[in-house]
Amino acid sequence: MAHVLPSGGGKALMNVDDAALLLLDHQDGLFLTVKDITVAELRANVIALSRIATLLKVPIITTASVPDGPNGPLMPEIAEFAPHARYVPRQGEVNAWDNEAYVKAVHETGKKTLIMAGVWTSVCVMFPALDAKAAGFNVYAVMDASGDPTEFVSRTTVARFIQAGVVPTSTNAVICELHRTWRRPEAAEIAEIYTAHMSAYDPKRTFGGRLLRQFRPRYDDRFNCFHSNRIGDCAPDSLLGERVERLHVEPRIFLAGSIEHIDAEWQIIAGESPRAEDIDIFVTNTVP
Repeated sequence: MAHVLPSGGGKALMNVDDAALLLLDHQDGLFLTVKDITVAELRANVIALSRIATLLKVPIITTASVPDGPNGPLMPEIAEFAPHARYVPRQGEVNAWDNEAYVKAVHETGKKTLIMAGVWTSVCVMFPALDAKAAGFNVYAVMDASGDPTEFVSRTTVARFIQAGVVPTSTNAVICELHRTWRRPEAAEIAEIYTAHMSAYDPKRTFGGRLLRQFRPRYDDRFNCFHSNRIGDCAPDSLLGERVERLHVEPRIFLAGSIEHIDAEWQIIAGESPRAEDIDIFVTNTVP
C-alpha cells in the first residue's frame, strides 16, 4: 500500500520503506543495571522489534559498547531473529555517532527515519539520537525496548528527547505503525508477532463470537480472594451448557471449556488484593 493514502492517512506516521532500526548496546552486563523496566520485558520487546523489522525488510544495525569487558556480549536473540542485521564494532566510543563506521553504515541504508532502542536510554540511545536528529534524520526512541538505571533517569531522558524533537514511542506502536493494514501477504506472520509480544492477543480467536455475559465476583476477605460459589450464581441459566471460547478472568486467569464443566466452586487468588472493580469476567462464544 502507498504510505500516504488518498484520505491523508499515514502522512504523520513513519514510512516502513524509509525506516531503519538501530539497536544499541543490548548487552548482558548492562541489563543488570536496568531498573525502569524488567529485563524480561525489555528483551521480549527487542525480539519483537527484530522480528517485525526482519519480516518487513527494514534494515537493522547493531553495535556494542566494549563487549569483551563488563558490559558483556549482545543478547543473542537479535542475531537469531534478525540474521540480516549488520553489526558495527566500536573503538570504545560511548556515543555510537562518534564512530565514523557506524554513521557511514546508517547513511548506507538510504533511510531517513531511524527507530532507535538500547541500554542505557539516557546515554547509548540519547547521544546518537540527538546527533542523528541534528544531522537531519527523523528519530524515534523506543522507550520499552530500552532501559535505564532508574525511572527518574528515564523521565529526564524523555524530556530531553522531546525538547530535541526526538519522538518517544513504544514497541507496540512501532509494530502497528510499520504494519498499517491487515490487507497484506504477511498478515498471518504479523499476527504471530503480536501473539508472542502480547500474550492476551490470540489470532486464532473466533472474532464473530458474541459477549454472552460480563459479571464481577464478590471478594472474600477471609481468604484474600474473589470467588463465586458456583458459576451459575453469576451466569444466567441460559449460559449453562453453552460452548464458550473462554472464561476470561481479567487480569489473571484464563479458563477454557463449557459452562457445565466449570460449575464447581472456583476462586481467583488475589496475590495483590485487587479491588472488586478491578476484576472482570467475560464469557465469550466460539461461534457467532
